[in-house]
Amino acid sequence: MKSILFLLVCLAPAVSQGQSEVSVPQEDDVRTGADVLPELPVLWDELWGLKELVLSLKAVEVEQRQALRSMESRLRDGEVEAEQQKRKLEEQEEQNKGLLLWFLNQIDISSVSDCILFEVLM
Repeated sequence: MKSILFLLVCLAPAVSQGQSEVSVPQEDDVRTGADVLPELPVLWDELWGLKELVLSLKAVEVEQRQALRSMESRLRDGEVEAEQQKRKLEEQEEQNKGLLLWFLNQIDISSVSDCILFEVLM
């Protein structure tokens, strides 16, 4: 990209002066951007605009990457929390089963009211 722009900058003065032949600049002929600026304002404006566009796209990319990382972090945190809650629920279920078995061993299911209580607990 830089070499194409350099070639355009070198060829533009020859074309604008009505010369039809292409001259390749020697090392002594290379001009700085300050020398060429008045001759090619449109190209320099376009180049500046493209630079601004690239910078803004990079800024958008950085923002999107940060948002993605934030979402990934929240997702991992949610997965960890879900796993902890799952383990806690499984532990509570085991405790409830143990308590229910202990309770059933303590009561005599021979009476009707005990049977009704047993059905409610199940």
